[in-house]
This record gives sequence, C-alpha cells and structure tokens, in this order.
Amino acid sequence: LEGTALVAAGSAIVAILLFAPEAIKELRVADARMVVVQTLIQGWVGGVISVVALIGALRTLSVQTAALLPILTPAVALFISTIVLGETPELSEIIGIAIIGFGFLASNNILSWRNGDVLTALAKRSG
Repeated sequence: LEGTALVAAGSAIVAILLFAPEAIKELRVADARMVVVQTLIQGWVGGVISVVALIGALRTLSVQTAALLPILTPAVALFISTIVLGETPELSEIIGIAIIGFGFLASNNILSWRNGDVLTALAKRSG
C-alpha cells in the first residue's frame, strides 16, 4: 500500500509540473458546473471510492480472482455506457465481452467439464 501511495504521489507531482500551466488556462474558460461535476466524478468516484472498493475487494477475494479483475474493466464500462448513456453495443463489443466472460469463468474453474456440466460446477463452487 505504501508503494502505491508513493507512485501515486510521484505521478501527481510530475503531472502538476508538466500540465499545470495549460490546465490553469483551460480552467479559466471552463464552465464552473462542469468543473465541479468532473471533480466529483473523477476525483471522488474514480479516485477515492474506486480505490477503497478495490482494497476491500482484494481483502476478500482469492489471489486468482483478484488478478482477473482488470480484464473485467471493458465489460463493466460497456455495461455502464449501455445503462447510463443509452448506447447500443456493437456486435464486435458483444463478442469481445462474451470472450472476456468465458475466459473469466474458465479461469475460475466455473466452466470445469472435468467435474460434469457447467451447472454442476457452479453448484459445487457455491456449495
């Protein structure tokens, strides 16, 4: 956790030094409401809440499952964009999500044909 904090702080310092002059110019002409909304969403939801949720999840998940969490990001993003923004996923996106889902299930031994069919494997895993 300390290493993560060190990398985050170092990255923030570099970003401030590199991008602050241009960002200040842009903030002066930006809509104040949009700046507040973006600060709340990207700062609190994307920055704070997501990290706290991830740490909580990592404490309860197996190492194998936790290592697979990053591959779910595109699927979650597609789901949120469909629900919140009303976007219609393209066929290629649906196929990609199906491949991700299959890989996630297979890597967690949920799709274990050695133990019988998929429903049997699910029942054994939950029971």
